[in-house]
Amino acid sequence: MNSGENSFAPPMPQTREGHGNLRAFALPLGVAVFASYLLFALLPRARALTTALFYVSLALALWRGHLLERRWGYGSGRRRFPGTLFLGITWAVLGWSLLWAGLLIAFAHARTWHWLGGWRDGPILLTLTLGLFHLAQGVRLRVGRSVCVGGVLCLLGVLIPGVQALREHINLATAFLAGGTLILSGCARQGNLRRQDRTPRASEKEG
Repeated sequence: MNSGENSFAPPMPQTREGHGNLRAFALPLGVAVFASYLLFALLPRARALTTALFYVSLALALWRGHLLERRWGYGSGRRRFPGTLFLGITWAVLGWSLLWAGLLIAFAHARTWHWLGGWRDGPILLTLTLGLFHLAQGVRLRVGRSVCVGGVLCLLGVLIPGVQALREHINLATAFLAGGTLILSGCARQGNLRRQDRTPRASEKEG
């Protein structure tokens, strides 16, 4: 784990191997969520096209995140780690998160909340799944910033369908709030890396 990360405890071995680098995926995923749900809002009648573009953008975002993670790992001297996407625990946690998000959606249906104006299962399920995933991985790897991002996304997963003004514009709200949260997290990560890169160079010049 890089020195820029907030942690609850000393790094665990898998974190040192680069497996806690969730924010390598935050920026590309944030861009994918923002662009996809903006298209859902702007092109409501082209549902088949926007849905296809959504899944393509998610796949591209995961691949881009994988490439970023490998580049950061190599840059910090970690040449031997499979990457987050190739760890079984990643998909186990994702499945766990999707299960609980689905149960929450089912509870909302049982309470007939889905009849409220503007309600859509898709954006709520996505926001809750991403939130629970970041929260679970942050707790498991003891990475404070991932816990914070997960907590914000889980809160948005409740606020977006719960606040009428957000629910009636649910695609735009998901694009700007959920996508924006991930983009800000990813930008903060890259900013930390740039500062870490500049620090050794400044030290070399002073030496």
